[in-house]
Amino acid sequence: MALFFTCKGASIKVLKMEDEKLSRSDAVRLAIHLSLCKMCREFARQSNMIGEALKIDGPMLKLDPEFKAKLASTCSA
Repeated sequence: MALFFTCKGASIKVLKMEDEKLSRSDAVRLAIHLSLCKMCREFARQSNMIGEALKIDGPMLKLDPEFKAKLASTCSA
């Protein structure tokens, strides 16, 4: 296991952190990366803002049933 995350690895962990708690080692490695990388810090900030907005407005956001059916048929093809 590498000591530091790459930017790609850090961004994956930022997104994973929204759905589940990170292991202690991943949380420490992510904190180190974010303390050193301005771009990933900004990505984490923006990701957090989007997540918070979805918690507030999420129940109001619904896909049109026709679009949802078209999307399902496209994904299963």
